[in-house]
Amino acid sequence: MIYSKGLYTMKNEIRNELNLQINREMQSAYNYLGIATWCSEKGYPGSAHWFSLQAKEEMEHALKIYKYLLDRGETPTLESVGKPKAAFEDLRSTFEAALEQEREVENFLNAISVKAAEAKDHVTLNFLAWFLEEQVEEVASVQTILDQLSLAKDSLFLVDQELGKRTETESAGN
Repeated sequence: MIYSKGLYTMKNEIRNELNLQINREMQSAYNYLGIATWCSEKGYPGSAHWFSLQAKEEMEHALKIYKYLLDRGETPTLESVGKPKAAFEDLRSTFEAALEQEREVENFLNAISVKAAEAKDHVTLNFLAWFLEEQVEEVASVQTILDQLSLAKDSLFLVDQELGKRTETESAGN
């Protein structure tokens, strides 16, 4: 549904914040592609795949906000994105960077939600609820991976995976 500018005018502050969020989502996508590249170069194809999918998801988020602005009769404003970080200490540091990024995005979305509530822009507030729920999942997902990497450091994670394959008919010694 497209809103006519005459029927509804989005507050400038809300429009500006949503435009900034488009840029943040695109920057996140670019950052994830940079991490995926590093992972590929270092021989972590699974992580490279994971980060590539994250990049795609972040672009989808940007496009969702872009479309929302258009549907509300607003003009999206696209800005340039910065060069992504290209070097990391180790695989763990890539996921630490991802976690920091996801937490920053969550903070920005919370701030936009507060502004939408203060502006009594309930349509935008409702729209942002999906993104906030998504951020909870994103942060939890990356934190789980970091936890697994901590376990794998001492091979406990690999042992735990193997133990999880045991069936009821196998004895503990097999």
